[in-house]
Amino acid sequence: MSVTGFRAMFDALAVDIAQPSVTKIGGISEMMRIARLAQARGVELVPHSPYFGPGLLATIHMAAAFAAETMVEYSFVRLGASPLGDAIDIAAGRLAVPAGPGLGRDPDAEIIERYEVA
Repeated sequence: MSVTGFRAMFDALAVDIAQPSVTKIGGISEMMRIARLAQARGVELVPHSPYFGPGLLATIHMAAAFAAETMVEYSFVRLGASPLGDAIDIAAGRLAVPAGPGLGRDPDAEIIERYEVA
């Protein structure tokens, strides 16, 4: 679904909380369009992000850029070996915004190699 679909839902007063997923709605630019539309229409936005990789990192960065503070829907599990290290650790109920280049953290190649399924 794109911003057009969200606009239709908002126009129909069909949702109180919108939960777009950056990996399913067309990327960061489309997510930001939806966020601006939700803000203009007074609809709460809580990004859907049950991921443990780049989709989650992108969502964290976008949520930090939203005009209003928001929650992020997150699948809380403790991974035996996270390819993103501590970048997706929750502390006091919050995910920190990774500060490195790009999405803030490169995956750990050793962990990816160790768990690769050929």
